[in-house]
Amino acid sequence: MTGRILFIAHLLCAFLITTDTWAEAFQFTCTVDRDSVTVGDRIVLTLELRRPLDDTSAVAPELSLPEVFQILHSPRATSTREDESQLIAQSIELAAFKTGLFTLPAAVVQLIRSPGDTLRLSADPIDIVVGSVKPVDIDDIMDIRPPVDIDARIPWWGWVGLCLLVVILLVVVWLLFLRKKKTRPEPPLPPTDWFEEIRRIGRSGLLEAGDLLTYYTSLSETLRRFLEARTGVEAMERTTIEVGDDLSTAGIGSGRVIAIQGFLSEADLVKFAKFLPGADKAREDLNRVLHTMGEVDTDLRPIVEPQPFDEEIRPS
Repeated sequence: MTGRILFIAHLLCAFLITTDTWAEAFQFTCTVDRDSVTVGDRIVLTLELRRPLDDTSAVAPELSLPEVFQILHSPRATSTREDESQLIAQSIELAAFKTGLFTLPAAVVQLIRSPGDTLRLSADPIDIVVGSVKPVDIDDIMDIRPPVDIDARIPWWGWVGLCLLVVILLVVVWLLFLRKKKTRPEPPLPPTDWFEEIRRIGRSGLLEAGDLLTYYTSLSETLRRFLEARTGVEAMERTTIEVGDDLSTAGIGSGRVIAIQGFLSEADLVKFAKFLPGADKAREDLNRVLHTMGEVDTDLRPIVEPQPFDEEIRPS
């Protein structure tokens, strides 16, 4: 029994001696670049651990900061070799936004070899004085002053510039008003003389050139536009039969409707079936369109019947 107690005591002594020897091989410090700052100034807190090169312990730092301090930047720790030791350093940037005397608690680092085999190292607490922004000739700590009301006044030259700007704006508005007042509205365009448009087609020289396709296309399109202007019937994009049906309900006599459909059908033959009438027939068709247009106007309101187109058209 006595031998067992001596053996246990021997193991405890060996563990304590080994632990003390292990702890002496490490050095842990915690420092700040300055211990007296003003509100919002940057404080650099540096943690440094020196350990043997062959040490493979896991490092677990512990740092608890008062709420008055805020971490601005915390980069990763760096590791460098110095002689026969390894230096692990980490810099943490802090700032305080309240005046007074504050203490940074002791920073702690744990070195873990294996579960149950841990070494705990701690540094000394650090006192930091945080003062308010103060003039150069005042040395004591000052509290942050409350906001000061400032009576904002516009200088005289500001009022002068504002008045000039208003005057310039009024002058520009007045000039624009006068310019708009002097601008006269453009007179309305005179109504289209559809009969003259038909006569112009006859004088265009299309028959002399033998261009019957363009000749009949121009006659039919002008007649359709005339019908739209006089009756309101949509004639440009409708078929010949649809135009005739709409004209019958627009107050145009049945004889006129038959004449209009007949000419539009013949024009379609020239445009789409390549039918080529003679020059005499083409001239007769022009007078026929003029006569039909006059009868349409007669159905709608009494007008003087236009003279037939009597210029001589000779085939080319």
